[in-house]
Amino acid sequence: MESERPYLFYFICLLGMIAIFGSTMAKNPTLPLFTSQLGATEWQLGIIAAIGPIPGIFLSAPAGALADRWGKIKVIQISLLFFASAPFLYLFVTEPWQLIPVRFFHGLATAIFGPVILSLIASNYPSERAGRMSIYSSVVMIGRVMAPLLAGFLISAGSIFVVYLVCGFSGIMALLLGLTLPRQLTNRTHPYHFPKTVPSSLWQIIQNRNILLTSSIEAVVFFAIGAFETFLPKRMESLLWDPILIGFVMACQIGAIIFIKPFMGVLSDNWERKPLVIIGLMVCASSFLFLALFQNFAIFCIASLGFGTGIAISTSSTSALVSDFSKEQEYGSAMGTLSSIMDVGHSLGPLLCGFAISSIGFSNAYLGVGILIIIGIIIFSFTVRSSEKIPIADLGSQSDKD
Repeated sequence: MESERPYLFYFICLLGMIAIFGSTMAKNPTLPLFTSQLGATEWQLGIIAAIGPIPGIFLSAPAGALADRWGKIKVIQISLLFFASAPFLYLFVTEPWQLIPVRFFHGLATAIFGPVILSLIASNYPSERAGRMSIYSSVVMIGRVMAPLLAGFLISAGSIFVVYLVCGFSGIMALLLGLTLPRQLTNRTHPYHFPKTVPSSLWQIIQNRNILLTSSIEAVVFFAIGAFETFLPKRMESLLWDPILIGFVMACQIGAIIFIKPFMGVLSDNWERKPLVIIGLMVCASSFLFLALFQNFAIFCIASLGFGTGIAISTSSTSALVSDFSKEQEYGSAMGTLSSIMDVGHSLGPLLCGFAISSIGFSNAYLGVGILIIIGIIIFSFTVRSSEKIPIADLGSQSDKD
């Protein structure tokens, strides 16, 4: 299976990069700066930023289960419609509260796209899923690292509305590319292997304690990402830094992920996934402690690089670990469940951190995020077992049976 469609993986990577490029520009660092322009307070920004991941909480798991039954390409193409249309809604926003429905609508795109594209990779490249997922993530991160740099430049030289026009153009390009994917491209499992209903598919996944706990630790990582992406730009703006410098600091985190994650994915396929998750979490916690204690450009760049490194190390293994704990015909449901739980953390991060900053200040709030990650390390270390990866030799015989 892994050699039948040699073009597929590279096409998936290109599609993901273009789609995520546009969605990242819409929020990093554009959203915090846009809310400031509209006169929003810290807690209002927290609520607005928390809205984006909420669709993923409710839709990612059902979308993954539907992809197992309907076909992954069909569901991916549906998600691309949201990428193409959502950015133009920002052009009509004049009040902070209007961003709430717009961010919710835009969140539908990644809520559906993210878990389904990962399940497509897991199905087509079973013996090297962590490495392929990590390479995909790094290629997508090229779009993420370009996004804040270009957004910062466009805001500095033009206006925020120019940014959203570029986001819309990117979404349209992704949709046109996605429509060229062959609908017949599905996973290797025959339909009769599936549970009879979507709820029964999801019920089988949520009964697996290791999947739920691994997904929860990824939610902790994305809680930190939400706090990082939402309030670090605001903090740097309060220090009167130029938007280009703000974009550079935010790009450091993404740049670290691009270069480090593929190597971590290969290491995960050939070593143990659980220790990598723990090491990555430790690096993330340390980075937040630096952000809480220091407030100069060099330290912020180093902490951003460190946080990106921690994300790369930990998330290179979490998605693959979840697929290790699930059956092939459940990959969509498993990735969807992971994404739904992850989005709970991604949504709560800006929401709770916004209230914390309003009440106890930026430094204490970021210190609290670091402590939360440390608590997650302790729980994960003692509750999740190491995965039992399928030997590569066995995958060939399993493919023959299918």
